[in-house]
Amino acid sequence: MLDETSKKGIESGDIMPIHKPTFPAPPVFFEGVETQIVEFRVDPAVIQAHLPAPLKADPSGRVVAVSLRVPRSNCGPFLEAGLFIGCSYEGKVGVFNSHLYLDNPSAITAGRELWGYPKEFAHIRFTEHEGVLTCEVERQGATILKISTACHDPVDEASLPSMAPHFNLKLIPRADGPGPALKQLLRSNQEPYGESRQYVGTGSVSFGGSALTNLSAFSPLEILSSHCHIGNLREDYHTIVHDYLA
Repeated sequence: MLDETSKKGIESGDIMPIHKPTFPAPPVFFEGVETQIVEFRVDPAVIQAHLPAPLKADPSGRVVAVSLRVPRSNCGPFLEAGLFIGCSYEGKVGVFNSHLYLDNPSAITAGRELWGYPKEFAHIRFTEHEGVLTCEVERQGATILKISTACHDPVDEASLPSMAPHFNLKLIPRADGPGPALKQLLRSNQEPYGESRQYVGTGSVSFGGSALTNLSAFSPLEILSSHCHIGNLREDYHTIVHDYLA
């Protein structure tokens, strides 16, 4: 006998495998999320090298590194870290999610197949010492990203770095030859809900690489701000802002 989730997957035909969908249909809820946020500046040329057209690099070179501890979600608990790089679309300043690392296969599949998040599996470790929270991301046996914060002074939510609009590139390759079967620039409809707490303080971010994954080009020229945030998120279907194959 198939359970109700499996039956729904077969009936809708939009989540694989159809006999047992890997992830739930939107909206997806994330509760009690603890987030580190370090905003910094790099050479805008580094940003432009990681942007799909028609996005343009923010001339300030702004990048936001984040790490998340997610204790509860529709996809189960997971750890996550990544980069959001400053950009503009049709004159509107926002961010593009260029790199994202997780340790939960269901959350990786959901984010990549639904919304085009560039999710990859990694080993992620959090440690706390003397009031300092550190997140380390490891791939191929090497530490590629390290975020460290000491944020204890309460602030209001408006003080957090702007993360909207937030763009992703959803790309699905053809099965019968080279080239994309689907290629769309999406705007995220992720939004917070419920009560939240946020703190400001000091932070650092550093990058390394292995033979297959190297983020050293993002080594910061200047740290702009450091925050920690605790709250809930809701993510629904995204908005298509540019369809490359239309």
